[in-house]
Amino acid sequence: MINEIETTDVVVRDGSTVCVRRTTRDDLDALSQFFPSLSSESLYFRFFGLPSLTEARIRALAATDDDSAGVSLVVESAGRIVAFAGFYRDSSC
Repeated sequence: MINEIETTDVVVRDGSTVCVRRTTRDDLDALSQFFPSLSSESLYFRFFGLPSLTEARIRALAATDDDSAGVSLVVESAGRIVAFAGFYRDSSC
């Protein structure tokens, strides 16, 4: 595991606090709501195109398994996911 810290609170520009943490299987429903809430432009730049965000693809993006080929993080504010980031190893390297 990259980081043993479960969650980290971060103060953002407007002075509010958000919680940054690794994704879990419990986040899949919230991520299924988060991605469609993004603008087409945001999705395009995030995924270098406009992919079909199926349940299987969101599950792969969430990288919730300890032995997965990547790590993903969510940012929560008021119990709602407001940001997502991930990195994924290329198995061909």
